[in-house]
Amino acid sequence: MSKKNPRIKALEEQLGGTTAQMLDRLMREVVRARTAASDALRRLRAKSSDEQALEDFRRARQAVIHHRQRLLRVLEAHTEGC
Repeated sequence: MSKKNPRIKALEEQLGGTTAQMLDRLMREVVRARTAASDALRRLRAKSSDEQALEDFRRARQAVIHHRQRLLRVLEAHTEGC
């Protein structure tokens, strides 16, 4: 039996679940964040001078970046063990 990659083990403890469960959850979070960013952009275009719409879009866009980075960390750790 092979020893588990320490990065994967740490991520499983931090994020909870197996690698497959983490990837599934993170991919769903990316999709949710992209949907929120798209909705915020649509609102921003409808109200071009609305500061709240602009802030909502910025926040949603940052969430997309954050979730993608988390997903990449898990994928990188997983590929190290292969």
